[in-house]
Formats: sequence, structure tokens, C-alpha cells
Amino acid sequence: MQRNESIVKTEKTIFFIMMWVFYSLNSRYLQVPFAHILRWAFLAALIFCVLAIEEVPIKEPPKLVVLYLIAVLPSVLFSIDKVESLVKILSLVIVLWGTYIYFDTREGKKDLESALKSIMWIMILFEVQSVVCLMLGLGNGDRATGVTTNPNTLGIYSNVALLSAFYLWTKKGKKGGWFYVFIIVASAITAILSGSRMALVTLLLNLTIISFLKIKKFLWRVAFVIAVGIFGVLLITGKLGDFGLPALQRLLSGETSRDELWELGVSVWKKFPIFGCGYSVSPSYNNLPGSKGYEFHNSFLTIFAEIGIWGSLILGVSVLWSINSTWKSTEGKGKISILQIAFLLVLELLIAAWSESYLFAVGSTEACTFWILIAWIIAYKKKNKKELT
Repeated sequence: MQRNESIVKTEKTIFFIMMWVFYSLNSRYLQVPFAHILRWAFLAALIFCVLAIEEVPIKEPPKLVVLYLIAVLPSVLFSIDKVESLVKILSLVIVLWGTYIYFDTREGKKDLESALKSIMWIMILFEVQSVVCLMLGLGNGDRATGVTTNPNTLGIYSNVALLSAFYLWTKKGKKGGWFYVFIIVASAITAILSGSRMALVTLLLNLTIISFLKIKKFLWRVAFVIAVGIFGVLLITGKLGDFGLPALQRLLSGETSRDELWELGVSVWKKFPIFGCGYSVSPSYNNLPGSKGYEFHNSFLTIFAEIGIWGSLILGVSVLWSINSTWKSTEGKGKISILQIAFLLVLELLIAAWSESYLFAVGSTEACTFWILIAWIIAYKKKNKKELT
């Protein structure tokens, strides 16, 4: 079927604006008005364009959607707010399945690559906002926040922006190189200024990956891995000092303000070990002074308490299966393939999820990005497989 180019361009525009609205939710100063409503309105418009205007028939959902439902629905039986749980479950299904429909109906891999690059450019633009805010003295302090609402989100966005800039730089060659170098350096600095431990760990991982890719000879790669390993051990054990970095100081101290929340999460899980206390309702079990009504500040612990052993095993294996083999796709030494960059961005968000309970709340920027990236990977792998056969 011949596709209408104007409709395709409209869809691309809607997708870009939708992602930007989601990202603006975490902007302290530059949030799009009514973003909490518009994020869903643009997603609905995107799905409507594909299904109604382009008249694309609804295809069966990716297996991950079915497995997700099998994993989380039993927890609803134990939920103290079944309506809340079902609404949150439906929200994730719509984000995952809806964006998958959009990706799956793109004509070729180039269209899919363009969609992922749109997300990466939004990540970079968000980093530019943070840099400008910090230069103006906005959102700064003992732990910088930039344009974001808290230091941890600055750390997350800094790292995804760094990887995005590096990937786009490898594709552009020398053109605009100074801009990409600026973003990479600025992202590294803002990740450090955030004082986030997970951001520092992720930054070291990113710099290691980039350096490893740039080293072309095998023996030098082996030597590099050994050197990085030794440096990492010395750094984590405090043998090299803390360099005056708040994130490293907090990492070496071994202390965390989240101990009580994590202990509470474990105690809630013990009460509902098999199917969990109910999808999305864990904040109702938090009566701790100063953090009442908060989740357990750890996405994995939160979902473990909410859907139990049953749901966590099924969902964990399903997500890992969905991103399986993405790292095997290569474009030669010194370059990251489009699938590899998608995998790394997913990995960044998974690492950051250790210190924040955002991974399953698709109304948030981070969770929305995570599940959209998962949908993109599934669609790209499917299209790639189809082209190879």
C-alpha cells in the first residue's frame, strides 16, 4: 500500500512532540503547559493516525505484552485499590503496544532509525537546557539539578545524552564534531555534579565502553580491560581517595538514606511473597515519617513487592528475552550499531532504576522512555529478521 507522505510526516511530528512533552515533565522551569494531559493526548493521536487515518489493521501485540499481563494481573487480586492497579496496568500496555504499532508499521529500518534518533536528539536538547540552567545558577547547590526536578534525574539524563551524542557523532563523521564533543564533556560534568552514585557508576561504564570501542587492536583491548578492572577495584575500595566528588564520597561511605525504605519493601514482600501486594499500590504501605506515601526508592524492590516472585520472574525473563542478541549487532570497530545504542540506553535506565522507583510508572519520563525503547527494539529486530529472510 502506497503511504501518504504528508501523513507520515505528521506522525513523525506527533511522535517527536509526544516525547518532548514527556521529557518536559521533569523540567523545573520549562515544562510544557498541561503536559500531564498532553502526553496521553499525543500518544492517542499517534495511534489514531496509524490505525484510523492510514487504515492499518491492528496487529497482534508483541509477546512481551501478553507475558506482562500474565505477570502482573494476579497481583490485582491482593491490591487494596484494584481500580488503581488496573488503570496503571492498562497505561503500560497502551504505551508499549501503541508505540510498537507505530514502529512496526514503519516502511523500513531507516524510518525506525529516524525515530530512535528523534529520541536521542530530545535527550541532547534536555542536556543543553541543564547546562544553560547551571551556567545561570539555576538548580544548583551541593548536588546540582540543572533543569531537572532532582539530582538523580540529572544524572540519568546526563548519561543518556552522553551516549546519544557519541552515537550521533560516529554517524556524522567530522561534521559538527565540536558540538558533540561539547555535549559529551558537559554530560560527564553534569553527571558528576549531580552527586548521584548510580550516575557516577553509569558514567564510568559509558566512558569504558566508548574507550573500548575506540581501541582497535586486540592486545590493547585486553590491556585496557585489565587496567580498567584494577582502577575500578582501587576506586571502589577507596585506595585512590574520593577526589572531592560527592557521589564517590557517598558511594565509598556505604551509607544510604534509603535503608529504611528498602527494609520496608522487603517486609511488604514477605507478607505477599507469591503474587505481591498489588500492582502500583506499594506507596500505601509506607507510613515512615518523612516519606509517607512514597515508593521504596528502588524500581526492582518496588515491583518485587507489588507482583511477587511469580510476576518478577516472568517479567524479568520476558524483558531480558526481548532485548536478547541486541549487542551482537555490530558496525565495525569504533562504531556502535543502532541496536547496540538502543540496548545501552535501556541498560542506563535499568542501572538508574536501582535508586528510583520509576521503571513501571509509564506516566513518568524515564519509564515512558524505557518501554518505548523496548518496543522499538522488538520492532527493529522483527524488521531486521524479515529483511534477512
